[in-house]
Amino acid sequence: MKQTEAIDAIKDGMDISLCKIDYHNNELEYAGAHNSLCLVRNGILTETKADRKSIGISSFKYGSFSNHKIKLMKGDCLYIYSDGYADQKGGPKNERYFPQPFRELLTKVSAFPMEVQKEQIEKVMIEWTGDKEQIDDMLVIGVRI
Repeated sequence: MKQTEAIDAIKDGMDISLCKIDYHNNELEYAGAHNSLCLVRNGILTETKADRKSIGISSFKYGSFSNHKIKLMKGDCLYIYSDGYADQKGGPKNERYFPQPFRELLTKVSAFPMEVQKEQIEKVMIEWTGDKEQIDDMLVIGVRI
C-alpha cells in the first residue's frame, strides 16, 4: 500500500480473510485482519478470531499475522465475510444488525444446501434493511467441505 510512518501520510488499511484448503490432508489454513472465520460443524459454530489489525502500516509496525490450522471434516461449512453485513442498519430501531445475530443466522442456515443458504442470508438482510440505504460492502463467502 506504499504507506509510510510520516505524520501526514495516509494511514488507510484493509481488512481481509485468507484461507487455503488442503483437501488431501483435510486441513484449512486461515489468517485474518479484523475479519474472523466461522466454522459450523454439526450445528455448532466455532469462530476463529482475526488479528485486531489491518493490512497496511499497522501490520508492518506490529508484526506478522497469526496463521491458524484447522482440521476439517466432511460436511463442515466455512464462512468468511466482510463487516458490512453486521454493521448494516435497519430493523424497527434502525440499529446495526450486530455480529451475534449474524453468527446465529450462519448456524441456522448451515444445514441447507449452499444455494438455499445464499437466498436465506440475502432475504434476512433485505428484510432487516427495509427502505434504508446500504452503508457498506456486504460479502459472505461460504464453502461446504
